[in-house]
Amino acid sequence: MLKEVWLNSLRLKENMLSSEEKIQVNFIFAGLVATLGSKEIRQFPITLSALVESEIGRAMMSTMREIASRLVVE
Repeated sequence: MLKEVWLNSLRLKENMLSSEEKIQVNFIFAGLVATLGSKEIRQFPITLSALVESEIGRAMMSTMREIASRLVVE
């Protein structure tokens, strides 16, 4: 669902993504869903903001921005 929201917010269809982009996006969103449902996040929600500011969080956001910038035509 999160992936669909992201795609819809950018007016993109999944078939617009290359195979590599699909794998990257699926990996990112599967990780986000697993993290959001984790015991650690439920016990310590503040850790989510630490994830966003971490190296992996910045890399995920950068990847998503890069994919969107190649596909979104304004």
